[in-house]
Amino acid sequence: MTEPTTTAEAIKRALGITHAPPGEEVRCVVAHPAAGGPCKRIAVPEVYGLPLCKAHGEEAEASALAELDEAIGFYLAAATPAVGSDDVLYAGSALGEALERVLRDRPRFCGAPTDNEGVSEELTTAAYPFAEELLDERTKTWTWDEPTYPYGMHPVDYWNERRWLFLRMMRMVYQWTPRDLLRDLELMCEEAVAQRGFASKLSADGCW
Repeated sequence: MTEPTTTAEAIKRALGITHAPPGEEVRCVVAHPAAGGPCKRIAVPEVYGLPLCKAHGEEAEASALAELDEAIGFYLAAATPAVGSDDVLYAGSALGEALERVLRDRPRFCGAPTDNEGVSEELTTAAYPFAEELLDERTKTWTWDEPTYPYGMHPVDYWNERRWLFLRMMRMVYQWTPRDLLRDLELMCEEAVAQRGFASKLSADGCW
């Protein structure tokens, strides 16, 4: 069985996660207007190979690991009847141990209170502080009686789904395809993460 440390390092490499500062000063790539506009801080870590400042990097790394954890669980659950439970459980155990080790090294990732997706709200708020002027207009006018998002979705759920979609696409692009698309996906993911965080705060404040 592969040692958990080795597997954990492989997981971080697969997600383009590094923590050594780049050789030269590079600005954080976060720039979406709905996420607060261009970040002026110097990048330290990278996630999916994209340079990010400390605050945006911690949130992005936590989200990348949580998305991978969800994807592994989904694929293993779907594959169990087809390939045999012993093989699937063995693989799932190894990957699960590795993810746990990675997360144990960064306890704030799973600190309470969480958004029920394994990412600390503290990280989201630090990366994308709430600002009323950045709120999506549909979130401002949303009510239980007159939902403004497709299919009557709650604002938190709508932006959460978009966040997971872009995270999944970014992982796939980083691993398998040319990287030019990553920057566009990162911009869309920034909006989704920020707006989900804003909506979550309004929900926690009892606005709905």
